[in-house]
Amino acid sequence: MNKIKYIIIILLAATCLAACKSQQNTNRQNITTTDDTDAASPMRTLIIMYDPATGVDPLLKATENYEARIIYRYNIINGIAIEVPTEKNIADAVKYFKSVEGVVSVTRDRKVNLMQ
Repeated sequence: MNKIKYIIIILLAATCLAACKSQQNTNRQNITTTDDTDAASPMRTLIIMYDPATGVDPLLKATENYEARIIYRYNIINGIAIEVPTEKNIADAVKYFKSVEGVVSVTRDRKVNLMQ
Protein backbone atom coordinates (compact mmCIF):
# COMPACT_ATOMS: atom_id res chain seq x y z
CA MET A 1 0.00 0.00 0.00
CA ASN A 2 2.84 2.38 0.87
CA LYS A 3 4.55 1.60 -2.45
CA ILE A 4 1.42 2.63 -4.34
CA LYS A 5 1.27 5.95 -2.45
CA TYR A 6 4.91 6.68 -3.26
CA ILE A 7 4.41 5.83 -6.92
CA ILE A 8 1.36 8.11 -7.12
CA ILE A 9 3.27 10.95 -5.43
CA ILE A 10 6.22 10.51 -7.80
CA LEU A 11 3.93 10.46 -10.85
CA LEU A 12 2.12 13.60 -9.68
CA ALA A 13 5.40 15.38 -9.04
CA ALA A 14 6.75 14.38 -12.45
CA THR A 15 3.54 15.57 -14.13
CA CYS A 16 3.76 18.93 -12.35
CA LEU A 17 7.39 19.37 -13.31
CA ALA A 18 6.68 18.48 -16.93
CA ALA A 19 3.82 21.01 -17.03
CA CYS A 20 6.07 23.72 -15.58
CA LYS A 21 8.79 22.96 -18.09
CA SER A 22 6.44 23.06 -21.09
CA GLN A 23 4.97 26.38 -19.93
CA GLN A 24 8.45 27.81 -19.53
CA ASN A 25 9.39 26.87 -23.09
CA THR A 26 6.33 28.57 -24.58
CA ASN A 27 7.18 31.83 -22.79
CA ARG A 28 10.79 31.87 -23.99
CA GLN A 29 11.59 34.44 -26.67
CA ASN A 30 14.31 34.37 -29.29
CA ILE A 31 16.74 37.26 -29.12
CA THR A 32 18.67 38.36 -32.16
CA THR A 33 21.26 41.09 -32.34
CA THR A 34 22.54 43.03 -35.28
CA ASP A 35 25.44 45.38 -35.50
CA ASP A 36 26.72 47.77 -38.10
CA THR A 37 28.91 45.18 -39.81
CA ASP A 38 25.98 44.62 -42.18
CA ALA A 39 26.49 46.69 -45.31
CA ALA A 40 22.90 47.92 -45.19
CA SER A 41 23.11 49.14 -41.60
CA PRO A 42 23.44 52.93 -41.23
CA MET A 43 24.51 52.79 -37.57
CA ARG A 44 27.65 54.79 -36.92
CA THR A 45 27.37 54.95 -33.15
CA LEU A 46 29.99 53.95 -30.58
CA ILE A 47 29.39 53.48 -26.87
CA ILE A 48 32.57 54.44 -25.01
CA MET A 49 33.17 53.74 -21.33
CA TYR A 50 35.88 55.58 -19.39
CA ASP A 51 37.69 55.25 -16.08
CA PRO A 52 36.23 57.69 -13.52
CA ALA A 53 39.69 58.17 -11.98
CA THR A 54 40.91 59.63 -15.29
CA GLY A 55 37.68 61.48 -15.96
CA VAL A 56 35.83 62.32 -19.13
CA ASP A 57 37.97 65.27 -20.28
CA PRO A 58 40.52 63.31 -22.38
CA LEU A 59 37.66 61.48 -24.08
CA LEU A 60 35.74 64.68 -24.82
CA LYS A 61 38.87 66.26 -26.28
CA ALA A 62 39.52 63.18 -28.43
CA THR A 63 35.90 63.25 -29.62
CA GLU A 64 36.26 66.87 -30.65
CA ASN A 65 39.60 66.19 -32.41
CA TYR A 66 38.05 63.26 -34.29
CA GLU A 67 35.15 65.52 -35.32
CA ALA A 68 32.65 63.04 -33.89
CA ARG A 69 29.33 64.17 -32.46
CA ILE A 70 28.35 63.38 -28.88
CA ILE A 71 24.90 61.83 -28.94
CA TYR A 72 24.50 61.17 -25.23
CA ARG A 73 26.42 61.51 -21.97
CA TYR A 74 25.33 58.85 -19.53
CA ASN A 75 24.63 60.05 -15.99
CA ILE A 76 24.53 56.74 -14.14
CA ILE A 77 27.55 55.12 -15.76
CA ASN A 78 30.89 56.53 -16.93
CA GLY A 79 30.28 56.59 -20.65
CA ILE A 80 29.22 58.49 -23.71
CA ALA A 81 27.62 57.63 -27.04
CA ILE A 82 29.12 59.23 -30.12
CA GLU A 83 28.36 59.30 -33.83
CA VAL A 84 31.34 58.73 -36.10
CA PRO A 85 31.46 61.06 -39.14
CA THR A 86 30.35 59.37 -42.37
CA GLU A 87 33.67 60.00 -44.09
CA LYS A 88 35.56 58.03 -41.42
CA ASN A 89 35.84 54.25 -41.08
CA ILE A 90 34.12 52.70 -38.05
CA ALA A 91 36.92 50.17 -37.42
CA ASP A 92 39.50 52.96 -37.45
CA ALA A 93 37.34 54.98 -35.04
CA VAL A 94 37.17 52.03 -32.63
CA LYS A 95 40.98 51.74 -32.68
CA TYR A 96 41.39 55.49 -32.20
CA PHE A 97 39.09 55.72 -29.20
CA LYS A 98 40.53 52.58 -27.58
CA SER A 99 43.89 54.37 -27.51
CA VAL A 100 42.53 57.44 -25.66
CA GLU A 101 43.73 57.86 -22.08
CA GLY A 102 41.22 56.52 -19.56
CA VAL A 103 39.02 54.67 -22.08
CA VAL A 104 37.98 51.29 -20.70
CA SER A 105 35.91 49.97 -23.61
CA VAL A 106 34.63 50.93 -27.04
CA THR A 107 31.59 49.06 -28.34
CA ARG A 108 29.70 49.45 -31.56
CA ASP A 109 26.06 50.19 -30.96
CA ARG A 110 23.64 47.48 -32.03
CA LYS A 111 19.95 46.75 -32.11
CA VAL A 112 18.47 43.86 -30.12
CA ASN A 113 15.24 42.40 -31.47
CA LEU A 114 12.95 40.22 -29.39
CA MET A 115 11.11 37.70 -31.54
CA GLN A 116 8.15 35.67 -30.35
